[in-house]
Amino acid sequence: MEYLVSTCVLIETFKEIKSSKKWRIWTPDFHTESGWAWDVYDLKFYSNIDCTGTVFNDGTAIDSGNAGGGWGPNSAFDSSNGSGWGGRPDDNNLFWIGMTFQNSKEVKCVSVLDSDKVATKLRVQAWESSTSTWQNVMIVENYQSGLRNKIPLEYCQDSTRTFKVGKNDRNCDWVAQSSTKR
Repeated sequence: MEYLVSTCVLIETFKEIKSSKKWRIWTPDFHTESGWAWDVYDLKFYSNIDCTGTVFNDGTAIDSGNAGGGWGPNSAFDSSNGSGWGGRPDDNNLFWIGMTFQNSKEVKCVSVLDSDKVATKLRVQAWESSTSTWQNVMIVENYQSGLRNKIPLEYCQDSTRTFKVGKNDRNCDWVAQSSTKR
């Protein structure tokens, strides 16, 4: 009898991790339009929830793989929108690009600009040192490829923003008082 073992489980939950020494964006090959490439022109990790303030770019760029030449991970962290990371998947068909830092960073917003080789859904992940694993800190389902996406890492208990539920604007107080059972 033969058994297949998966080395990767696609988890649809996330944890609130405020500070970490490693941050990245991540997607499996089936969440890219091409399946073999994901190009990111610009990636920034910010200290403020609205993608302003300090840009954390003083670390070492890391990636799943790239096209080589000028398409390495550092090209996504430079100041030019004309250069970028020519992302290629790792051995598990996963794409990821990020940065490791000497000291923990409290990332509150991630800004991503990709190209014509795009992702359709992505995750922001942080390294959890206590478990030595990458953890989802945000799952972005309505990712707008080809545009600059600002992804605030704001969790409902701290949020003052409203969101749509049907045709109504709602906030976290509404969520806390409403039944989540169907």
